[in-house]
Amino acid sequence: MTNSIKRFVIFAAVAMATTFAVNTVNAQVTATSATNVTVTAPIAITSNASMEFGSIAPSGTAGAITVTADAAGTLGATGGVSSLAGSTGTASKFTVTGTSNSALSLTIPTTVSVTGTGTAMTLTTSNSAGGSPALSAGSLVFYVGGSLAVGANQTAGSYTGNLSVTANYN
Repeated sequence: MTNSIKRFVIFAAVAMATTFAVNTVNAQVTATSATNVTVTAPIAITSNASMEFGSIAPSGTAGAITVTADAAGTLGATGGVSSLAGSTGTASKFTVTGTSNSALSLTIPTTVSVTGTGTAMTLTTSNSAGGSPALSAGSLVFYVGGSLAVGANQTAGSYTGNLSVTANYN
């Protein structure tokens, strides 16, 4: 056998071996996943009414003046404090708006310092929002009332405090 035939036979054998030895898979599979997002309405909170205790008269004994956490804002007095005739109470009123039927968390302080011309008084709050508030039909109205501890012989004058309420989606 001549060299050129030998080379041809070797080349043909290598080519056939390579062809059968390489098993190339050209199959490719693709999957697609959807990407979705729902953008909710921004949450907002508005103070619609301030808490009012009216005019009170302290005495030599400490006491408390209360306003109910509801639309009526009914005044009550205990101990050595009394509400003066003609005084009316008002609970703080808040409105939260946002996406309908969304659950909320409300941060309402349990106490507020009420300061003025004399010794500071402590307001212990209560509210009508309940434990699991939600934005039924896109809004929630709730009230904050409380009990204001009035010291014995509390100094006459005007007193104020700030009740800051925060609302967040859960």
